[in-house]
Amino acid sequence: MNNKCKFCKIINNAENLKKKILFQDEKVIMFSDYRPICEVHLQCIPKIHIKNINSLTKEHIPLLLHMKEVAKKFLIDSYKAKENEIVMGFHIPPWNSIDHLHMHCMKPPFKNERTRSYNCDLIMIKIDKEIEALENNNNNIKKNAK
Repeated sequence: MNNKCKFCKIINNAENLKKKILFQDEKVIMFSDYRPICEVHLQCIPKIHIKNINSLTKEHIPLLLHMKEVAKKFLIDSYKAKENEIVMGFHIPPWNSIDHLHMHCMKPPFKNERTRSYNCDLIMIKIDKEIEALENNNNNIKKNAK
């Protein structure tokens, strides 16, 4: 845990934030994004402090798979999202605003086309592409995440 990290503070304070925490298990916490760009915009964060996607290794793949499955199930069960419309991914540094790994979990529609493309194509790597990059030891894919 990092005492200066906003997300670590949320994790440490989860008991007091029950109304804001949408889902929690032994590995992750999920809550609504404070600046949503679409109909449903959640954050799924690991309870361990990982700075960003550049800090990930192959050993983190099971955690990423867990984050993906938890978020997908939650969006489908709670928001009636269709699996093929769900968008999940991580901002590529320096575009991340908080230095604690966080996966954006979204159910369109997006507020506008500019927001959709800016947040999902240009500065974000989708969860499946990140897992693929880790499996292949390919960090260059993060630079070309489109």
